[in-house]
Amino acid sequence: MGRAYEDSCLIVAHMGGGTTVGAHLQGKVVDATHGLSEGPFTPERAGEMPTLQLIDYVLDRGLTQEQARNLLVGGSGLFAHLGTRDAREVERRITSGDEQARVIYRAMAYQVGKQIGAMAAVLGKNPDSIVLTGGLAASEMFTTWICEMVGFLGRVRIYPGENELEALLEAALTALEVPSKIREYPPE
Repeated sequence: MGRAYEDSCLIVAHMGGGTTVGAHLQGKVVDATHGLSEGPFTPERAGEMPTLQLIDYVLDRGLTQEQARNLLVGGSGLFAHLGTRDAREVERRITSGDEQARVIYRAMAYQVGKQIGAMAAVLGKNPDSIVLTGGLAASEMFTTWICEMVGFLGRVRIYPGENELEALLEAALTALEVPSKIREYPPE
């Protein structure tokens, strides 16, 4: 973008097996969803759910805590609705005319867009950019739906791929080279 992270206002959605959406303001993550238990549903996770109905569901089926956790994180999302965690398979089904696959996939994109809007409210202004990253960012279909929903907030930049390890390495090397750049969370 031609500016330092510390001078930027961003909303970042990392979309993969789990999805997190965060508000980044002047070099700090000021708010973010937790990829295991809140935010959009994902290829294998439930995301946010109505709590009272969830309690009823777990108790009515006599699920243990471990069974409930495994259901919500690993057995939900696209997998629960369509029997697959693979977005490419879902897109093949959509292209072949599977209306249920289209509705479910679009609902997942809708929930990402909704969280991006929530983070814009956290920032209190339009971001300099909205960043879409992670494995699902490789899906033109999925990212197009999100862009249609949130494009009015500002420019959407798409960086497909799972680059977490590279980012961690880069941050560690920077911290070793320039110790003054080390940040501790939560901030003081």
